[in-house]
Amino acid sequence: MVEIKGELEGILGKKPITNDEYANAKNNIVLGLPGQWETMGAVLGSLEEIVQYGLPDDYYQKYPGLVQKLTIADLSKAAVKTVHPESVTWIIVGDRAKIEPKIKELGYKDIFVIDADGNVIK
Repeated sequence: MVEIKGELEGILGKKPITNDEYANAKNNIVLGLPGQWETMGAVLGSLEEIVQYGLPDDYYQKYPGLVQKLTIADLSKAAVKTVHPESVTWIIVGDRAKIEPKIKELGYKDIFVIDADGNVIK
């Protein structure tokens, strides 16, 4: 929890995106696209996304170029708009007796214990 929260807060300013992180992410996205459609099911999934989200028919042809045009400033602006560490809902599974005290030490006060169906039991 500490590490994830730190990463979320970091991207908002304390630890901004580096040039290497940016280049690696961009290359992974663009170079990974061809392998994304290795099966007919994957192709169907992409077609479903186009229909579901009202994307243009040539969305995936233009997508690599759109990714390549992004800048670190664009990503930082999007992070400020979409990343809200204070609004994260944590779902933690494990031995309650061991986990709950450590969570409370981190300052989390509202802890809800739920059953397998999502019903609050505490």
